[in-house]
Amino acid sequence: MEQIHIHPMKKLLLLILLFPLLCSCSLYYRAIHKSIEGRMGHSSHCLVYSEKDSAIIRDIFNYGIRIGINENDSALSIGAGSGCREFVLSMFTDYVTFYLEDIDTSCITTKRTIEIYLPHYESLRGKPITNKFITTGGTERTLNIGNSKVNKVIIFNVYHHFTDDMAVMSECYRVLVSGGQMIISEHVLKRNRKSYKFCDYGGTYKSEENFIRDVEAAGFRLDTVIRIGKYYRDFFFSK
Repeated sequence: MEQIHIHPMKKLLLLILLFPLLCSCSLYYRAIHKSIEGRMGHSSHCLVYSEKDSAIIRDIFNYGIRIGINENDSALSIGAGSGCREFVLSMFTDYVTFYLEDIDTSCITTKRTIEIYLPHYESLRGKPITNKFITTGGTERTLNIGNSKVNKVIIFNVYHHFTDDMAVMSECYRVLVSGGQMIISEHVLKRNRKSYKFCDYGGTYKSEENFIRDVEAAGFRLDTVIRIGKYYRDFFFSK
């Protein structure tokens, strides 16, 4: 077999280009497997929306209308990241309690919320935000809101990251009040397959039928499915 020879300078250039990616993967992998709050991870990429993101803000507003965020709701957002979606929703809602749950909570510390996010989004809103934000650090299989209960669980485009999705569904069932609703927004496929691997971390994309079957197996009842395009879905389940 003919061997391909790469010039040493090209090898060096390739390593320089790949080094940031390799480092970020290593840090991310360590972050999701450490059990210490505030561990390293995506803290250098904490997303904040501004006026230039008006189209995204409008989409989030419409999403809030679709899922029905109402005054005095208590909502657990799983995989909240920097909480940017919940802070935008808070520009259009009042007196909602958001539990912002993530494996890596470095983007949603209380300090960041008070010093960065609230002033920023209140400025966009033009008046104080009345919603409450509680950061909670979960694991790959467990939620960490203690004995608290919520009437909404929001899982927005992160289900395919769950390495043990049925364990997470069991936890969601535990923290949801009777009659509460779980909204899962997720891509579906014609057949199940492993999700893309990011630093060796990923779960499964499922067909719509298998997705519904598996979530119902955790005790939930399907209320409705909103089909957005060919492969994107908003699933509404009740306890």
